[in-house]
Amino acid sequence: VSAGHAMACWSYGTLELQRYAQQRLGKRRCLHWVLAFPEIISRGGFSAFVGNPPFMGGRKISTNIGLDYLNYLLLTQDRVNGIADLVCHFFRRCFSLLDTPGLMGLISTNSISEVDSRRSSLDPIREDGGKIHRAINSIAWPGQAAVVVSVVHISNSWSGQAILDDVVVSEISSSLGSQSQIEAPPCALISNHHLGHSGSKIMGDGFKLNKSECEELLKAEPNASDLIRHLLGGADITDSVTVWPSRFVIDPGQRSESEIKKYSVVFDRLSRFVYPSRSIIKDVAKKKYWWRFAGPSHALYRSIDGLESCLVCCRVAKYVMFEIVRTGSTSGPLVFDESVVAVALDDLGSFSLLQSTIHIDWVDKWGSKMGTAPRYTATEVLETFPFPPTLISLADIGRRYLECRQSVKNSNGEGLTGTYNRVHNPSETRPETERLRSLHAEMDRAVALAYGWQDLDLHHGFHEGKQGVRYTISEPARREVLDRLLRLNHQRHVEGGAVAEAKVTANSARSSRISRDIAGQSTLDL
Repeated sequence: VSAGHAMACWSYGTLELQRYAQQRLGKRRCLHWVLAFPEIISRGGFSAFVGNPPFMGGRKISTNIGLDYLNYLLLTQDRVNGIADLVCHFFRRCFSLLDTPGLMGLISTNSISEVDSRRSSLDPIREDGGKIHRAINSIAWPGQAAVVVSVVHISNSWSGQAILDDVVVSEISSSLGSQSQIEAPPCALISNHHLGHSGSKIMGDGFKLNKSECEELLKAEPNASDLIRHLLGGADITDSVTVWPSRFVIDPGQRSESEIKKYSVVFDRLSRFVYPSRSIIKDVAKKKYWWRFAGPSHALYRSIDGLESCLVCCRVAKYVMFEIVRTGSTSGPLVFDESVVAVALDDLGSFSLLQSTIHIDWVDKWGSKMGTAPRYTATEVLETFPFPPTLISLADIGRRYLECRQSVKNSNGEGLTGTYNRVHNPSETRPETERLRSLHAEMDRAVALAYGWQDLDLHHGFHEGKQGVRYTISEPARREVLDRLLRLNHQRHVEGGAVAEAKVTANSARSSRISRDIAGQSTLDL
């Protein structure tokens, strides 16, 4: 082959490659560090990085930037997951580009120290020799955005003192705590696997109906009742006196487009109010099946199949608050939206345990947050939470606590948030509120006894904490409870299959199911 022919083939191939690359890139701009800074990379890297990288929740990356971009992030860095915030990838990239010695100081969303993000950023950085030598754990963003951030300084060769929140400490952990707070994190327990799930990610307000919209739709297309369900949202749990679903939802299930078109009024509504927003997103599957929920949460509905009721809480709320709700109605299964976490337990003992301060403090310690509000993520705080050997002894206090709490809600016309605002307010001295506080303390003591902690004095009262004054257990008691739970978690994890006892006991306690009247529920009928 002549040299000229070879050059022509090479040029043609180069042009084809360029066209392919441009097509794949679209409007994106790329930075290749070696080509952009060859003199710096060749000497070993940068001396320092200072910056404010972008924040974006991991589950939003594929939707807003594209699945191919998320796949690139996962393929080019080890020890990362698809849930970690986008800022985590910037932390990892900066650390990998540091010379020795090198420093970096970055602002991050405060989720950087929480489980999923920490495991993809600060944990591997520390494993690779990085040392967090200065940090501000949590601080409100000084601008207009209502964001809580962390400031993290990292070195790959630091030998001096560490400063956490302006206090000298011996070492700063990847959870942005002091040396005294460093401990092996809890492990997921087999017995709790798939016990709790977030509700359906609907992605499209056109699916949702208020009462009048539902009535009009069914009047125009009566057979659409096959698709209409009650929709329970987080606000129904936190703000409603009766936890009655305030909205309805069109639930297409796994129906094909041709099947949905048979419901002409429904299809017209979805075409007008769902298709426009779903047609422009990056996620191929969500765009292709635009008439379906973006994430139907099949695992949730499988987990509660056969149960008449289940425990629920709002995924992000001011307080960790559980209710027991019925799982279905005469029109079919109840749909939980993504602001709800449903737990496949329906007994009073389980309610007492999860509503107790023992569990709430575990959520505060090992869960994530949105701003200062706890985010209840089942994989972080439920799958790792070690249940006591038996829950049967907790049923009676759970019943009395629920009855009293519902009475307080009814008398004040308030939901759970308003009720717990009263509980945690020292100036609130009404007898019914005082009784609810007393029952909560009794419930906490009963839970401690269920663990066999007869020696533990919880010292209930009004105590100052990160979220302000709360009616809760004392700080020394809280630390002791968390230490005992963590040791029990590690013990159960080592024992493996033996931890199934807690789940079996919890399931057997369903014989003491709560009635819908006690829980403040009514049958969810259309």
